[in-house]
Amino acid sequence: MEVYQKHQSVELNALFNAKPFQGQNPEVAKVIILGNDANYSVKISNSDFFKFIIEYHVNGVKFWNKYGVHHPFLLDEYPLRKTSGGVPYHRNFSKLGFTPDDADLFSFVELIDVPTTGMTSTNMDAFWSLINTEHIKWLESIMLSDSPKIFFMPRNVYSNLLELKKKTSLLSWFPEVELKALGLQTIYSNNQTEIVVSYSFSSSQIHREINNVRSRIDTFLKKKKSNIH
Repeated sequence: MEVYQKHQSVELNALFNAKPFQGQNPEVAKVIILGNDANYSVKISNSDFFKFIIEYHVNGVKFWNKYGVHHPFLLDEYPLRKTSGGVPYHRNFSKLGFTPDDADLFSFVELIDVPTTGMTSTNMDAFWSLINTEHIKWLESIMLSDSPKIFFMPRNVYSNLLELKKKTSLLSWFPEVELKALGLQTIYSNNQTEIVVSYSFSSSQIHREINNVRSRIDTFLKKKKSNIH
């Protein structure tokens, strides 16, 4: 098992330093998928396939348009097991049915602004040590911006944001609610922003929510169309 830590690739870290997100810039995107960290196996970084990872992080919108998939894990060339790692996550996201024409709407952003290796849950002390409060401030500013956006986050990300609220002076506005056992749950909504807690795209539970996630996105985009165009 790989140790959970900051990824050692100098090139990948430089890309994250310049753009701590994937796909569209979240300041511009309308649909933001918020995760804990962007995780890549050391085996990938030692593979020729790594060139696709780099290309994706240089410009995720262009990558989706060029290859027809939103993430390199979905390419036929992917060399590792397609039933583990981030593959199920991105395969489930693709089941929403969005196309390259929608690429400029979507951003994938994480609480940690550097790439990682290993399993997050195996070393939460390391996870917390990688948190950059300036990055969290940036995320918070996007959540509270005047630009219309809908956020989706899994339950563990929601829990981690609540923990950050307790540990720092950030996120004082962030709501503490009791999550329902099943289904999507809007935890915050104002005239521009909606924040929804769902199951992770890596969870088998997401299968029952896929259609509802798609419907929620479509409804939000239709409602905000006058702001978007």
